[in-house]
Amino acid sequence: MKGEIISLEQLYKMLHISKRKAAWMLQNGIIPCEIRNTPTHKYSVRKEDVLAYMAKSEREKRKEIPVGIFNAKKTNNPRRTEAQGSDCGGYFDDTNYKLRGKERARFKEMLEDLLSAVPDTLAVDEVAELTGYHRRTILRYVQRKYIYAVTIMGKYYISKSSIINYLATDKAFKNTQKTPWHIAVIGQFLEKN
Repeated sequence: MKGEIISLEQLYKMLHISKRKAAWMLQNGIIPCEIRNTPTHKYSVRKEDVLAYMAKSEREKRKEIPVGIFNAKKTNNPRRTEAQGSDCGGYFDDTNYKLRGKERARFKEMLEDLLSAVPDTLAVDEVAELTGYHRRTILRYVQRKYIYAVTIMGKYYISKSSIINYLATDKAFKNTQKTPWHIAVIGQFLEKN
């Protein structure tokens, strides 16, 4: 790599963007770089590549980065979730998807079949392991009464039917920070229907 080399920190300061966005741009090849397997200074970027990126028009830059991925601004385009196991561009918009009558019943049936080997009552840690959500997220859902639980000797226990009922709500579908397991389950359902 010839030319002046800059680090990730210098890159995000030059572009006036977040560190997370800068790392995403490097990992996705929007700005060419060398990625090393080291704990610090992982990225080596040529300054001339950054200047070439900066010279692009705003329109070109917007095309390279998905809408809404790095900001919380409301846009005309909803956030899109990539379907598991799909080829490039396998997106479906599950954030605005609403289950209707029979469709909700079919989704619950699919979840019951999928979770048939799971015990009827689970501890919070078991629910977290099953769904991929953090235990604090599960506890927050219990506190907000999205999921119902009983307390036995200071521990919460959650029924499998309560989990299934929550996952079949519009609130669960609108969640923009789904786990890979949750995305896969919704993708599997949408493929069948």
